[in-house]
Amino acid sequence: MDFGDYYDTVKNSVRMNRIKPESNAFFADVESLKSKILLGKYLSFDGKDYLKMSDGRQVLLSNCSSGQQEALPLTLILESIPFFGRGLTGQSTYIEEPEAHLFPTAQKDIVDLIATVYNFRKDRIQFFITTHSPYILTAFNNLLQAGMLAKAAQKEQLKRITKIVPESRFLNPDEMAVYSLSNGTCNNIISSETGLIEAEVIDSVSQDLAIQFDNLLEIE
Repeated sequence: MDFGDYYDTVKNSVRMNRIKPESNAFFADVESLKSKILLGKYLSFDGKDYLKMSDGRQVLLSNCSSGQQEALPLTLILESIPFFGRGLTGQSTYIEEPEAHLFPTAQKDIVDLIATVYNFRKDRIQFFITTHSPYILTAFNNLLQAGMLAKAAQKEQLKRITKIVPESRFLNPDEMAVYSLSNGTCNNIISSETGLIEAEVIDSVSQDLAIQFDNLLEIE
């Protein structure tokens, strides 16, 4: 019920244009990511929710894909957190399986959106995320790698890094912890050598499938 009330507040604020970001760059970045994730622009009028597609069609949300329907609340709430967060320092936001019903490209964009929002107000935002997706972990790894490279980068190197990953999405490994839960145990899966997430921990099935396929190829 609390989530529903908060979501309605956010939707009303978006509809009435009450979210007035302190940074136009932040707002532009978030809007771009939202459009990529939703494959359209969110509209609401006459008490109904729509997505406006690139070809101009306005499609009722109820007629959109399950991925779009699930991603809309997440994107709107992520956008609102810096401005409607309950006014508490260290506010925690829990996101369960952000990859649900999304293509891998949209999963990457969700991670980019989470990182952008976190960096904008890291003094008051904390995210707890659960996932079964190696794409989510790999997307986080890219942002961690960009953040680590940027720490020691010279001016020209930093320009090259930001062409690949915008600075607003850099992540600091000192501000992130990642654990795997398996068979009743909790294990840190950030490598002490690289500072990156060992994403293969939840993608061992890929190796199993590759071995199975190789075994089939050996049959004459």
